[in-house]
Amino acid sequence: MADEFDKNPEETESEAPTEKKSGGNKVIVIGIIAGVIIIEAVMLFVFFQITKPLNQNKIDEQMRADSLRQAESDQTAIGIVADPPIEVIVNIAGTDGMRFLKAVLVLEYDKKYSKLGPELTIRTAKLKDMLIEQLSAMTLEELNDVDSRIHIRNEFLRNVNNTIPDKLGKISNVYINEFIIQ
Repeated sequence: MADEFDKNPEETESEAPTEKKSGGNKVIVIGIIAGVIIIEAVMLFVFFQITKPLNQNKIDEQMRADSLRQAESDQTAIGIVADPPIEVIVNIAGTDGMRFLKAVLVLEYDKKYSKLGPELTIRTAKLKDMLIEQLSAMTLEELNDVDSRIHIRNEFLRNVNNTIPDKLGKISNVYINEFIIQ
């Protein structure tokens, strides 16, 4: 007991366990701060990796690969040709019946439209009439123009696709097999 009275009362209040508590709190705070900094560093790294612009070489390589893939699919996608071809003979406008045009057009469609072929066969008379109307309205100068065949193809393609219900499909191309001006 005498030992208890020999100690200074101020020394008894400031014991070592309280110093350990404040030291333990410092370690926890430093650990939390270090953890937050590490998490932020990881998030910044991921953010910069995601938003980093692509290398131009990689972009060019990807574009080449996409264009090659598209070209291959275009080459392998062989359409079906409608049978029978549409054959017409018309008088050329402005020639008083002295000149005529014989044209044979073939329609191509994608093979995934299996019902389109029979539908085109049923509509042959209508398609032939449409082509006669289109060609008989053209003059000799228009028919001899360099781009006349392209114009005939595009206009006929548009007209045919406008008459076919969407559920049956669409014509993908028109080929001119014969084009004789007499």
